[in-house]
Amino acid sequence: MHPRTRHLALPLCVLAAVGLAGGLPAAAPAQAADDVTYVPLAGAGAYARGIVDYWVKNSAANLIKATPYKPTVTVRPSTGSEPTPDGPPGLVGENITPKSPQNTRNPPRSVGKVFFLDIDGNPRWCNATAMLSQYKNVVATAGHCVYEPTSQTYHSYWVFIPCYYEGKAPLGIYVGKHGYAHSDFNSRRDSRRDYSFVTVHNGVDSNLSDVGRLGDNAGGQGLAYNQKVGDNVRVFGYASGPLPGGDLTGKTLKWTYGPSFGVVALDWEKDRWGIPSILRAKKLVGVSSDLPGGGLSGAAWLLDYNSGIRTGYLNGLTVGVFDTDGDHWTDTVASSYFDSATYRVYQAAAALQSGAI
Repeated sequence: MHPRTRHLALPLCVLAAVGLAGGLPAAAPAQAADDVTYVPLAGAGAYARGIVDYWVKNSAANLIKATPYKPTVTVRPSTGSEPTPDGPPGLVGENITPKSPQNTRNPPRSVGKVFFLDIDGNPRWCNATAMLSQYKNVVATAGHCVYEPTSQTYHSYWVFIPCYYEGKAPLGIYVGKHGYAHSDFNSRRDSRRDYSFVTVHNGVDSNLSDVGRLGDNAGGQGLAYNQKVGDNVRVFGYASGPLPGGDLTGKTLKWTYGPSFGVVALDWEKDRWGIPSILRAKKLVGVSSDLPGGGLSGAAWLLDYNSGIRTGYLNGLTVGVFDTDGDHWTDTVASSYFDSATYRVYQAAAALQSGAI
């Protein structure tokens, strides 16, 4: 076992919160460039406004009753060899510098929840975080929080709420415009590519008044890719589930901290007839954690987090939680390894402007 330390974050945003209270189906994914696919989630107009209304009506009843979404890709981890870079290390947001000593007294304002309807029309949520980008409109989350590979459908009514807390949106509600993913995740359920970058429209309040761009309100995290495994990272997420000392509810942001290490996951892929029947070993990245496993999909892994400016480098997104020692408690969270392919998906999303709904 790897040593682990659990920390609990303070309330995410100390700000005055604004109160919170169907449409067209998502289009089939299109090809953006090479290994990047995208899908329109909601254009500007009545459909986007209807999405916001669905979430805010009746005193935000649908937000409050939403439940955590779990990965659909089945993985069985074991400690194994580390993933390897496919190019030189890279950073987006080179002006971010670590603060010493590092702490998490000021958790990131860019982190929040994404809400959506699953294939059965149930309100669900995942973690997500705003990213640094030219147009200040990019959100990062796990791929399965945007696209469900088993049914090959995108989730609908997708919105991001940074600093979310019990039906409140202190920094606005941001409707997803386009979702970008790696084609290997869409077509083969490849857990190595379980990440997505989504462009969002300008935020609105519960009265549908425009509150501006996501990055202007919530800031954003940098991106780190092709980094060495073994560096310390902070994992921020709305953890929920049982613990020996009492259950967590997923209402407030929690965090864990430790060095990353390689894990091997066994992952089903589709054969040439489209049947999920090929079992392949995949190299992922793990971090020890004693947070409960519920509510961690899409949780942000931040490298060199600077608590003074609440910013670091996104270097992973939780795609699975595991009990590696068989004691029936979660002890490891796992992420896809961020390499040059991850950067290409981010680039595709970052190139698109959004605007108001």
